Amino acid sequence: MSARFDYEAAGHVKGESTEMPTKKETRRRRAPGALVAVVQPVTKRLSRIEALLIEMRGVQDSHLKRIAALQRQVDELGAAVEERMSRAPAVP
Repeated sequence: MSARFDYEAAGHVKGESTEMPTKKETRRRRAPGALVAVVQPVTKRLSRIEALLIEMRGVQDSHLKRIAALQRQVDELGAAVEERMSRAPAVP
C-alpha cells in the first residue's frame, strides 16, 4: 500500500483545493432609497431646491392675486355701506 493520502476518502471533491480556506469577500448590501438621496451630487440637490422655490413662488403669486381680488371686494362693499349710511336718515 502506498503512503499517498486518499483525498476522496477524506471527503474532498475532485478538483477542489486542499489548501486552507480563505475568508470570502463579503458584499455590502445596497443602501435603501432614502439614504441614496442624501448622497446625491450638490448640483442635483440645488436644482431640485431651485425648482421647489420656483413652484412655491407660483403658488404664492396665485394666493396674492386671490387676496388682492378679495380685498377689492371688501373695499367695494365698505364703500357701498358708507354710501348707504350717509344717505339714510339719522335715527334720533
